[in-house]
Amino acid sequence: MSEQNTPLMIDPDKFVEGLLNEMGFADKTDEQKQKLTDQINSQLNHVILNTISLNLEPEVITIVVDHFEEEKDPITLIRELVKRSPGCQIALIEALEKFKEETLEIYNKYAKNVQ
Repeated sequence: MSEQNTPLMIDPDKFVEGLLNEMGFADKTDEQKQKLTDQINSQLNHVILNTISLNLEPEVITIVVDHFEEEKDPITLIRELVKRSPGCQIALIEALEKFKEETLEIYNKYAKNVQ
């Protein structure tokens, strides 16, 4: 898997924007979109960090920590960890797909009950 195709190379804002569009929020007010965006981002961050913590190999952690011990930006470290862990990359792709599917399913059930 090339670097530009690793899951964390996916722009989270575009991922959430695409999800909002599929939910029919493209024509909602900025305030409505922002509230839902914040909620989705919170859940998405949890899914990503949980998936990484469950699927990252200990030897990858050691390698990255040794090579990037001066790095202060946690996002850079996370990207390097995932880039060096094919198993984690696969797990993240699956987790993102599942997150999107479940979010759309829950929203669609809610939307039907509101109508």
